[in-house]
Formats: sequence, C-alpha cells, structure tokens
Amino acid sequence: MTTVSRPELGLVGLPGTAEPAPSTDWVIDVGTGEWWPASAAETVELDADRVQVDGALYAVSSPDHSMLAFLSDAEQENLYVIAADGDGAQRLVTRLHACPHPLDDVVPVLWWSLDSRHLYFQARNETHQRVLYTVPIASDAPRVISSGTGELSECRLDLSRGIAVALEELPTRPAEVIAINLRTGDRRTLTDLNPAWRTFQFGDIRCIEATNQFHDRTWANLVYPVDYVPGHRYPMVVTTYMSSGFLRGASGDEYPIHVLAAHGFLVLDLTLPRSYELDPPSPDDSPTERFQAMCKDMIGPVSTIQTMVAALDREGVLDPHRLGICGFSHGSDIATYALESTNLFRAAVLSGFSHDDEYIYHLFGPGFEERWSDWGMAGGPRGPSAEHWQRRSPGLTDCTTAILSHDTEAEYLASLSAYSQLIRAGVPTEMYVYPDEDHLKIQPRHRLEIYRRTVDWFDYWLRGIEDPEPTKHHQYQRWAALRRCV
Repeated sequence: MTTVSRPELGLVGLPGTAEPAPSTDWVIDVGTGEWWPASAAETVELDADRVQVDGALYAVSSPDHSMLAFLSDAEQENLYVIAADGDGAQRLVTRLHACPHPLDDVVPVLWWSLDSRHLYFQARNETHQRVLYTVPIASDAPRVISSGTGELSECRLDLSRGIAVALEELPTRPAEVIAINLRTGDRRTLTDLNPAWRTFQFGDIRCIEATNQFHDRTWANLVYPVDYVPGHRYPMVVTTYMSSGFLRGASGDEYPIHVLAAHGFLVLDLTLPRSYELDPPSPDDSPTERFQAMCKDMIGPVSTIQTMVAALDREGVLDPHRLGICGFSHGSDIATYALESTNLFRAAVLSGFSHDDEYIYHLFGPGFEERWSDWGMAGGPRGPSAEHWQRRSPGLTDCTTAILSHDTEAEYLASLSAYSQLIRAGVPTEMYVYPDEDHLKIQPRHRLEIYRRTVDWFDYWLRGIEDPEPTKHHQYQRWAALRRCV
C-alpha cells in the first residue's frame, strides 16, 4: 500500500503514523528562578521510577522496591498497591474523589515518599480542579496538600527538599509556576509572567452541576457578565467540552470566554459528562447497538446542556431566546447535534461541521477501519452501515440558526457538503478557511481573527450590536443580507 504525503495540506501518512512533535524538558532552580534545557541525565531522572504493569494506566515503584502503586486502566478512580513481584492480592489504598477524566490532557501522576509509607497523587477535588493529594498506604483517607481554586499541571516533586513544583492556572489567570511545601501546604508563586493581567476585570464564576438522561453527572463553569445586574436576563453562549484551569477559549481555544463576558454575555463552559465512545464494545453487540452507544457522546452532552439551560431559565438569569453555542472538534459534533435536535440556539460558531462525512472515511483510510467497526459504522457511507452514516451526518437544512464556521486547510473538504446544503436551504451561514493550519489552529493572527469574528457574530445575532470599526462595514453588509433570508 502506498501512503501519500500532502504536507501542504497538513496531511502526512495515515492516522497514527505521523512522527510526534519534538518537545524539550526544562529545569528550573526554585531558589534562584533560573531555568535551562534539561540534560540527558536530568530527562531520564524525570521518569526514573515509572514502570509498566499490565492493566495499569500509570504505575510507580516504591523507593524500597517492595511495592507498586498504580491506577487501574479499567477503574481509573481506584488507586491500588501490590507487591513488586506481583504476588499477593491487589489492595485498594483509596478511591479518588474524582476519576481522572478520559480526555484529560495530562496523565495522572503518582509519587512515593522516600520512606515508602505514603503516596502522592493528582486528582480532581470537589470543585473539579486537579490538585495534589497525599495518602498513607496503611490508610484510605487521602488529604489535600494544598487547597485553593487553582488547577495544577506538569507537577514534579523534590522529595529530598519536601517541595512540589507545578503550573497553576486560575479560572481568571493563565499559568504561573508555583512551589508547594509538601508538609504544610504553603505555596509560593515563582513567576509573574503577565504583570498587566492584574489590571483586567472579570465577571464572577460559579460551578454548576447537572445529571443527563443517562444518569451521568458533570459540571460547567458559568461566567457572568462583568457588569452583571441581578434580576436582569442575559444572552448566553455555551462552549465545550472541558472546563478547567484558566478559562481562555474553551477546547480548541477559539471562543474567548472572558471577552464574551465583557461584552455582556453569560458563558456556560461545559465539561463532557464522560466519553461513551471510549467504552470497549462487547463482542456480542450488534452494529446497531454499537452505533447507539457511540451516539451517546452527542446525546449525553446535549441533554446536559438542556438541563442546565432550563435551570438557569428558572433562576431568571438567562434569556432563553438569545442563546448561542460553540464547538471545536468533537465539540463541533455536539453543537451540530444540538442544532439538529433542539430549537435552543439562535447563533452558532463551529470549527468546521460534524466530521462524519464520506470524505473523512476515505481520508482516514484502512488503518481506521477497526474504529469505524467499534462505532457500528463499518464499511463506510456506502457500505452495510450506510443508514448509520446518514444519521450521523449533519442534517441542518431545516435549521434557522445563524452558523459561522472556521475551517482549516487540512479539514475544510469535510465541511463542504454540509456548507453547500445549508446555503441551498437558505440557512444563514458563513464559512472561512485558514491556510497552513491542521486540526488545531496555532497561528496567532488566525486565532486573533477568529476571536474577534466570534464576538462580532454573537453580538450581531444575539444582541443586535455592530462594531463601528470602518474595516468591518462589508462584514455587516453580508450579515444583514443573511438576516433577510431568515
């Protein structure tokens, strides 16, 4: 089989064959604040205690080499200890308060104390932030080492000095490097990367929870307008699909949450209840049963959104007639399904339309066939699962929602079918294609342009406001023409 390379489109080989992007480890001296690229020896030291254990998501050997601690791949909320030689029963040390989310971008990390009597680990607390815990292996009562509202990542422990160093993000502040005393929990900020940040104003933020129709519970961060007045109903924008740390631009970083709040919007930044498609299919499941299970990945989040919107409507906080939704990648699938199955939203901004197009099937090639089979979509859009492909493809021709799509050069062909159907059906739609971009848009000028247009789009369709900037005159002429079509 010949693999075609198209670097000008950001496509190289088949899925899973591309070389990973190069990365560099850095070392920071917490005493002086100096940092430098890690040497080969220092890089090896970072993962010196990590070992491989069958069925373990993450495993670490104790310093005395008598025990292994690991998180079960099948039960990620359970932390176990087992004899290093594998003999003896697994012993549950503790059940984490919050299971590491399947789509977390940082693998949960474990450390042993120097005397092999305690474990340190990261997990989510009751407010859904990833924090640092410790637990004696003879106990089942973990203790939070350092409380706070921040999200910790890239955590490293220096047990000889009794400190942890990590990146900490707050909902209203980007990451800074902090040091934490492992005994007292005292914390010290080592960097001040954005001194001007303290001059900005932000709206209040509260965490809300809801249970969807599949009885799975999840959360969202609700960001209030900066000038929020109790008793007033506000337009709201829903973003997806993982809300934690600094609330910048949601997944994909295309939807500027705090800027929208500064423009008078409520912003509901949703976390997926769970990823149903990651559940291993049973060999006895029929293609239809597999397909129905996979569809929960769209139905579940939309059910959660409906529940949260209804609750906020009862509170008198939002205007149910002025709602918008955003979506990047799988978030685009969720948003598209929300537009197909509900009448909630007047405006939407997507990073391309739902990626269940025939083009995607041929692009991914034979290497992805097993995944299609797991989803009940084997054989492609013209094979035995054609009905399932049809049901998953965007069907928005009856929609009246104003839709803005920001596509990339690598993926826009998968959106053309849906875009063409929307144009023919008279649905107010505008689509942009960004050159030299792959799945994630990384060029700062593109990101800034998307930020600005996203805010303009929601301002226009949900608040009836136009930016008087002269260079945007033609933009509003086009949008006025789209509005006359509705």
